[in-house]
Amino acid sequence: MAKQSSSKDQLFQAVLAVEKFGRTAHSRLSAELRSSGLNVSGWLILKCLKVANDEGLSSSALAAATEMSLAQVAILTKQLLKGHYVRQRTQDHDKRSRHLIITSRGQDQLQAINKQLAKLEQAIKNTIGSEDLQKLVDTIDKLSHVLRET
Repeated sequence: MAKQSSSKDQLFQAVLAVEKFGRTAHSRLSAELRSSGLNVSGWLILKCLKVANDEGLSSSALAAATEMSLAQVAILTKQLLKGHYVRQRTQDHDKRSRHLIITSRGQDQLQAINKQLAKLEQAIKNTIGSEDLQKLVDTIDKLSHVLRET
């Protein structure tokens, strides 16, 4: 019986540590982004659009990639369009379909943010090392998969 209790305590400690790290990282990231007029969700969308290059992404694809709802993506899209960080392009094959594409202003903003975030990343790597950081990412991904599948 003591083994199960210990196992439960380990799970609790793991969840607590991940939650604490997540809140702290989100808070720090939010503070870094605030000066640019973006929030974490907007930054994630810009990062996804940067990867997509000139092809752009549909709202559905962005929702899937960021694990946000379509409603959240729609609200953020409106904000990003207003700030001229993204533009919409109608698809030739389906005029009802629109893809979001990052603008040069969005790319410049993302580059400026990335410079700020590189300092945070380097501080983390200096503390735990690149290899351990990658192990942490891999472990969290595995645990997330197990929790989704169980």
